[in-house]
Amino acid sequence: MAELTDLKNQSREGTDFHRILQREFARRTKANPRYSLRAFAKSLGVYHATLSAIMAGRRPLTAKSIERIGTALGLTPSECSTFVANSGKTISASRKTLLRMADEEFDLIASWKHDAILEYLQLPKTSENAHGVRKIASRLKLSPGEVMTSLQLLERAGQIVRIENGTWRPVARNTSTILDPNQTSVARRLHQKELLVKSAEALDEISIEERDHSSMTMTVDTEDLPEIKEVIKSFRRKMMTFAQRQSANANQVYCLQISLFPLSNNMEEEQ
Repeated sequence: MAELTDLKNQSREGTDFHRILQREFARRTKANPRYSLRAFAKSLGVYHATLSAIMAGRRPLTAKSIERIGTALGLTPSECSTFVANSGKTISASRKTLLRMADEEFDLIASWKHDAILEYLQLPKTSENAHGVRKIASRLKLSPGEVMTSLQLLERAGQIVRIENGTWRPVARNTSTILDPNQTSVARRLHQKELLVKSAEALDEISIEERDHSSMTMTVDTEDLPEIKEVIKSFRRKMMTFAQRQSANANQVYCLQISLFPLSNNMEEEQ
């Protein structure tokens, strides 16, 4: 019932029906890594190729298809009507694309999977299916459904393109994502929280030879914080330049996370 309640809440909030399908598929595959798109399509009474095209945004959703699929997901007629109404709003085609991309970029940047998959696709292919869904899932310890959902979102956002044999490649070498300023703070907090969890897991699961966890505690003049942040930014850029130099034979995806935060209260606030 919890999952159905989430779907109902999203229908009231006017969430894109494409995203409802993507999130529900990701939820089911996370619960059962062997769950396939064919099984999902069968449960909804839709041909799997049609469902794939709908979820990737390559096929428009009609009122009839929203009602049929929504009913299969357990939504009421009035809730399906909400999605139909939202999908029929008179917005220009270019404006729809801009709104969809901005919204999905927010979802993508809020998860470490976004950057990880984009960076993984930069690695040289070691086999014909090296950049296929199952291989990516295996290397990044994700379910195939999670990878497929992320790839579809990335494709719709224009950051990757599908090529032969069901694989993808990045559109550009630079995979940085820029969000609307009103969304970025929330997205980046979610992003960093997930990375902190991954970092904690690495302490227990990854050998010391393959990672580096270190820290230092120091006194700081808060007026120096802008300059300190610039030093950190410069270090990150130097590290990226070194790690991605042309002579490097990249074979793994790593995350470099740097945290700077106060352990004490502000003295001026206590006075």
